Amino acid sequence: MFKYLGMWVQVDLRTDLIRQQTEDMLVELLEKIDALDLTGAMKSWIANHYICAKLSWVLLIQDFPISLAKSWDVLLKRSYRRWLRLAKPAEPGVLYRSTLNFGLNLKRLEDSLKQLQVVKWHILKTSQDAVARQLYKRRLELDTKGHIGKGRIDSPCMMIERTQRRIELDEFATSGHQFDRSGLGFKRQTSKVLTQREKILAVLKEEAEKKLVVSAYRYEMQTNWVEYALSCEKRERKDLTWKKLLSYQPNLLAWTLNAQSNTLPSPDNLRRWNQARHVTCGLCGRSDVTLGHILCGCFWVNKVEMNLPRESRFKWRHDCILAVVVKAVRSIVVEVNAKKPYVQQAKRTGQQFVPEGHKVRTQSERQPYRRESTIDHARDWEVLCDLRWERKAGTEFAFPYEVALTAMKPDLVVWSRSTKTCIVWELTAPLEENIARRHADKLAKYLKELTDNVNDGWELKIVCGEVGAKGWIPPSYVKDLRRTFGFSKTQVSRLADDSAYVARQCSYVIWLNRDNRNFEPALVAPPQ
Repeated sequence: MFKYLGMWVQVDLRTDLIRQQTEDMLVELLEKIDALDLTGAMKSWIANHYICAKLSWVLLIQDFPISLAKSWDVLLKRSYRRWLRLAKPAEPGVLYRSTLNFGLNLKRLEDSLKQLQVVKWHILKTSQDAVARQLYKRRLELDTKGHIGKGRIDSPCMMIERTQRRIELDEFATSGHQFDRSGLGFKRQTSKVLTQREKILAVLKEEAEKKLVVSAYRYEMQTNWVEYALSCEKRERKDLTWKKLLSYQPNLLAWTLNAQSNTLPSPDNLRRWNQARHVTCGLCGRSDVTLGHILCGCFWVNKVEMNLPRESRFKWRHDCILAVVVKAVRSIVVEVNAKKPYVQQAKRTGQQFVPEGHKVRTQSERQPYRRESTIDHARDWEVLCDLRWERKAGTEFAFPYEVALTAMKPDLVVWSRSTKTCIVWELTAPLEENIARRHADKLAKYLKELTDNVNDGWELKIVCGEVGAKGWIPPSYVKDLRRTFGFSKTQVSRLADDSAYVARQCSYVIWLNRDNRNFEPALVAPPQ
């Protein structure tokens, strides 16, 4: 066996020794990473960014079958599951899906092999060397006749041709259409002009992602996230990014992944896995209860613990999340109240025309445009929140009587006497599957009560925000905070991450104390 121009060649022109050598290298690297004194998330990150990168050249230059890449994926998958403490019944797609689809975005060698082989043959197709182009044409001719190898159903050359036809059709179908009021013939410049090869790779990655999402539908008990996540039209916020994964404690990360996949050892799962029978809830005594019952629906917590002198566990989680929001809102209120008197900004049209004789200003020369929010219209805002540790002992929260005569107790009230504007913000921390229903119920409840009892001259703005018990943040949570309180993208992103972290940590504590009736935890704060 020798190496020529970066490609390993056996003297008998077979590839069994090359395959074994590559697999031995993979196993050795996994064993070295496993021996490191690091957390499971760190080991997974190293394996994903180092081992997969080290194998990329071999996958590019050698003509390996897809079945071989699948067998290597099994080795990596086994290590990922052990490092991340993912339950055995958990569906494997959570490792490879993108963060927008509630995955960890780990590289899969099967997809990498397909994409790298496509890159190799596309280089030959677009080469300036006539011999290289002729080689591609000959390979494509043989592939179209069915000479693609034993057991193979596709080839890189056929994938290139098929994907290019799809790209051309998509570009033809979308060219010349106007989707806004920018003017006839206007074509918006994208941030980056993709090459033909980059477009092909983008299509291949999109197809691989769709297959992972479709395969997840086979696991009915583990894909509850489909109901509330994929139903949202705009899911711009990524959930479990590596920056978050590396900041989570190992126990919290393992609980988050298994809670999302519904593979925690709850009583119903223990019965389903034939590990125990008639396991009861340690609080209410009901048998075979679900994870949702433990996190949000226990009868004993809602009826008994809620009436105890101390705070109930569900209310404690709600108040911990609310404390994060209140701290951020107070900081933005102090910033707005310290500004100069409000002057309404001129509205900016979609298309800016440059008069004759004037120079086009670059992006750095233009004045920063900040979308106005409700809180920008006054400089005398006051903040009142329903947090028990901010009230005097023996007192209750009271809605500002100058705004409305009501006994309701919303979580956060921000009002201005000069403009007679009052912002009412209500937080809910339900199960992710119930977010839409709870949002509609809360909004209808406050609209009916407050609008009927508001004092003359006052304008009410009622906003309901939800944070899932498992830490999912719906798009409306971020959008409403920006529109109402004027947070920047960076500020609202940090606030959403902190809210998700606190919700997950509180729910994990509730899970650990699912059999403990003497529940007296401390306030949970986000990481600094």
